[in-house]
Amino acid sequence: MTILDTNLSNFVGYFEFITDDCGFLLPSSQKERLETLCRDLKNAIANHRKGEMQKLSEDAKREIENLPDKIKIILACRDGIARAYQIEPNQARAMEAKLWQMIDAMRRDNEYEAERLFRELAQDIRPYLEREIPTVSIATGLTR
Repeated sequence: MTILDTNLSNFVGYFEFITDDCGFLLPSSQKERLETLCRDLKNAIANHRKGEMQKLSEDAKREIENLPDKIKIILACRDGIARAYQIEPNQARAMEAKLWQMIDAMRRDNEYEAERLFRELAQDIRPYLEREIPTVSIATGLTR
């Protein structure tokens, strides 16, 4: 798998999450575009069509930029939680539960609850965005 394939796979994951779990926040035309783009990305990756992958990558970036602010906030929280999982998985699980509560509050049009949960979540995530992710180094004792 190339770096381009990996980036496109990230877009596929984003778009599946957005359409499946946050689709209620999208206009129907945008949701349909994301579903089509996701399907096209999967096909291009599966068939190793590099030229198509590059075009779709640009389309995907444009779609990400055009997402509603609420979805951008959800994605930013999700990325912060993914980073926290690499540092403190137990804390990340608690933050993930709070994220799902926030999405549910948005789904129920409970803006007050969604805003409260977002403020808590942002405060929980902030330290993980500022910390360096530990890397694993394995000493083999082998030399050239």
